[in-house]
Amino acid sequence: GNEKVTLMTVHSAKGLEFNHVFVVGMEEDLFPSSMAKFEPRGLEEERRLFYVAITRAKKTCTVTFARSRFRNGSTNATRESQFLKDIDPRFLLMDQKTLTPARDGAVDGFWESLRQKRESRALDKPSAAAGIKRQTNRVPVGRIENSSMQLSEEAGQLKEGNVIEHERFGRGIVTSIEQSGGDKRAFVDFDSAGQKQLLLKFAKFRIVQ
Repeated sequence: GNEKVTLMTVHSAKGLEFNHVFVVGMEEDLFPSSMAKFEPRGLEEERRLFYVAITRAKKTCTVTFARSRFRNGSTNATRESQFLKDIDPRFLLMDQKTLTPARDGAVDGFWESLRQKRESRALDKPSAAAGIKRQTNRVPVGRIENSSMQLSEEAGQLKEGNVIEHERFGRGIVTSIEQSGGDKRAFVDFDSAGQKQLLLKFAKFRIVQ
């Protein structure tokens, strides 16, 4: 068949989309990197990259982290990335293996806290009507549903022949616009960057004419 796996960095994935995405290595000092924590705006830039990574997925996004890594000749325990705590627990379904007690009998505190938050939300939220079975639409561990984003007013007005000024690529002319599912893409011929394909719900630009 045509099944294949494409490996790439988050930076390389900008503007691309895939049915299924795996974001690996979501651990402190890895993503975010240890250097980012000590740089001005470094942490926010890494958080933005994480957002870019998970929104590449059209159907499912699986996020993983390791409990330990072999570095500098020794095995060191790791902690899950702080960015995972930014995800609303409603969009997560935790694998039972993740909640299995460790050898010392302690349950993974991070996932346990997410479970408690989710249960608390369920208790606080009244049922729509008595006797109606609540439907659940959760995704397996670390999988985040890709909610559709509204196009900005300027992106919604974009049409073939427009000249735009892009934040990164500069000035260019729109050669065509295509609709794919719920997403709108523009093909632009930039003066200095050449032909580029922009996913309009993420692209930063203004219409010049």
